[in-house]
Amino acid sequence: MEPHASQPNSTDHEQSPIITKSLRQTLLAPFNPENASAEKLCTAPIEYTQSLPGKNTLSSFIESLTEWFPVKEEYTAPLREITSTLFTTILILDDIEDSSPLRRGHPSAHTRFGTGPTVNAATYALITLTASIQQHLGPQALGIFLEEMQNLGKGQALDLHWTFTKKCPTVEEYLGMVDLKTGSLFRLVVRWMVLGASGEVDEEMVGLVTLLGRYYQVRDDLLNLTGEYSVTKGWCEDLDEGKFSFPLVWLLRVQGGEVGEEVYGLLFGDAGDRGEGGGVSDEVKERVVELLKGAGTLEYTGKVLVEILQGIMEMLGKVEGRLGVNAGFRGLVSRLRV
Repeated sequence: MEPHASQPNSTDHEQSPIITKSLRQTLLAPFNPENASAEKLCTAPIEYTQSLPGKNTLSSFIESLTEWFPVKEEYTAPLREITSTLFTTILILDDIEDSSPLRRGHPSAHTRFGTGPTVNAATYALITLTASIQQHLGPQALGIFLEEMQNLGKGQALDLHWTFTKKCPTVEEYLGMVDLKTGSLFRLVVRWMVLGASGEVDEEMVGLVTLLGRYYQVRDDLLNLTGEYSVTKGWCEDLDEGKFSFPLVWLLRVQGGEVGEEVYGLLFGDAGDRGEGGGVSDEVKERVVELLKGAGTLEYTGKVLVEILQGIMEMLGKVEGRLGVNAGFRGLVSRLRV
């Protein structure tokens, strides 16, 4: 009588694999958190992005603050490393959220390593940074970090919300977003440096770095539309991302008129002319920039930068009156002039 199909015969049993001693040891081995290949996968997107050429604005900012807040190298060395990794991680996440294909003229981390692996690497970096801050800068510094990262998250939420809903913010709303998002990193560094020097952050210092953050962001918005970032960031990439940068906010919310209506229709209308990958076509970009120039919006944005810069220098004078002249900070501001 033939054996039932569902019942293994003796031949099947004889051919079944056995649990070897080495396999049993592997199956029952204790947990080992050390995994070099996994560690490499977690750090590769960060290291890749850090290797790309940049202007090192935050590094220069930290160095300038040492003139006011002299702290030991045992404190500033890990602070520099932590800040560098944090800034890189934020850039990586920003590129993913904005679907940016380029970073400093090279493929963005998520286009090179994949979106999922890059998000995981950024998450791993933030967790690792949290432990490093606790260890090297102390629990109070960790509290400052968590507070400013919450601010950054809220600022990014506003930016992404306006893009998703195609709703243009007011100038006041835009600046509030910038203060939360861009300003958070400048405030974070200042608060850490003051903490290391056992000092206190006053209103004038907060005011100074707030204006610096605004200048930095509006400057970035202007340069993105005027060609300087065409190689490193992509020509008019803010238009591809659907961002409401300062020039657009000013045109749509303050200037308005037929020019504003045409620009909004070109960029956010249902029949918008989109290029490959969902971005704006070159023809639309050329037309939008032409309209912005013709309306005087780009020129006005330049005047806004001059106004903010004057505010920075006035506030800097007040801070220097208490803490001394800071040649490094003045040099940084000078390099950011447009």
